[in-house]
Amino acid sequence: MASLVCPKCSGEMKEGFFVSRSLDYAKPDDWVEGAPEPSLLFGTRVRGKQHITVTAYRCDRCGYLESYAR
Repeated sequence: MASLVCPKCSGEMKEGFFVSRSLDYAKPDDWVEGAPEPSLLFGTRVRGKQHITVTAYRCDRCGYLESYAR
């Protein structure tokens, strides 16, 4: 992917991701379709909904964050 330019300060945007930590492992965050619904056992119901991994970009100059679910 081509380098992105920060919309706030014109610095360079670096690709990264948000990490979710659960028990003793880490995984990238997902965007989940729809409003959050409570689950009796797991906090939030996500089963049967569309999941897309979130990619984040951070400006190395001002720290602005922008995220995408492609």
